[in-house]
Amino acid sequence: NIDLEYANSPTTINIYNTLGELVLSETLVSLKNQIKINELSNGIYVIKIIEDNRVITSMKIVKE
Repeated sequence: NIDLEYANSPTTINIYNTLGELVLSETLVSLKNQIKINELSNGIYVIKIIEDNRVITSMKIVKE
């Protein structure tokens, strides 16, 4: 799981695989959020946090 604290809402988190395919998208509606990634395969993913239709944060994660 990924725990996110975010003050501005609504905010969207998109998770992409290494092929650039969107594999998970959730809207953050509270200050503390937990994104469940248990069902994703092991690998490298890019997380993009989007607010007002623009990417404000982008990071890579490795799920093992």
